[in-house]
Amino acid sequence: MMGLQGGSSRRMLRQVLLAVFGVIITTGTAVGQTKYYGRLIGTFHTYAHGVRGTVYVANENTIFIKDFEYDGQGPDAFFWGDILRSLHQTDSSFHLKMEPRMKS
Repeated sequence: MMGLQGGSSRRMLRQVLLAVFGVIITTGTAVGQTKYYGRLIGTFHTYAHGVRGTVYVANENTIFIKDFEYDGQGPDAFFWGDILRSLHQTDSSFHLKMEPRMKS
């Protein structure tokens, strides 16, 4: 096995190792990144009509529901919010206004 001799060989090896390390770090973060939707609240518990999705608080005015599904067969569709973890409407429940998604 050939050993490294001289300062220039060590500098070259160091530069190559730094370049390889930089590629590994850059590639690893690009591949490992996941999109941030906001603070995770939880997932819907489906009781009827195939409702599914993962709920996030995107900002102080917006919730984001990732992968929302609904079969469309209900007589009406709306969202209720509540500060309590209740399965039924309470005195603290409120109706959430839904705004249509803007198309780009």
